[in-house]
Amino acid sequence: SNHFILIALEKAARIHVASLAHEMEQFLEKCRKDLAIIAQEAPSQANLRRYLASMRRIGGIDYRLLAFISQKDSGHVIFVALEDGVRSIPPERVENIEPNPLTFYEHIRNLEMGETWISRIKKMDYPFPLSENPNQMVSSSVILFGTRCSPMNESSAGYLLLAVGVQDLKKTLSAFQIQQSGLWSSEES
Repeated sequence: SNHFILIALEKAARIHVASLAHEMEQFLEKCRKDLAIIAQEAPSQANLRRYLASMRRIGGIDYRLLAFISQKDSGHVIFVALEDGVRSIPPERVENIEPNPLTFYEHIRNLEMGETWISRIKKMDYPFPLSENPNQMVSSSVILFGTRCSPMNESSAGYLLLAVGVQDLKKTLSAFQIQQSGLWSSEES
């Protein structure tokens, strides 16, 4: 009767919500692991550029920013990404990134090595210079991940930030929804 249908629907909804939560946890864990891998090497310009380009290409995650923020000097290394492009942002333009990556130190400074800070969803504006428009700004909703760098030497004292576009999380959840819905399970579909 109606009572049993209601119970079945409630159970199905709980299972669906738990499955979505698990999918989100897996996505966030992949981002955390990517950042942990990056933190194992020196935060050089070449390493960060290579990591961001390869993770976007191979991992399929739409990372928007990868940055090393130096605690010793202005030797910050910042890369931003959009679609297929990766651009370097000179340290003197760090103020053009909103929220400013230097402000996350308070969240990261007390982390133990290997621990990761994860932000709430934030709106991030960042420069993405193109030859035809060197002043181009991009706006994106992101989740930021931060961790302390393994100190290779005095110059690598600082922290890493990795930002993932929320759109990528939405795509992951949408793909999960379609996969679980059964729309593609029959040959007639």
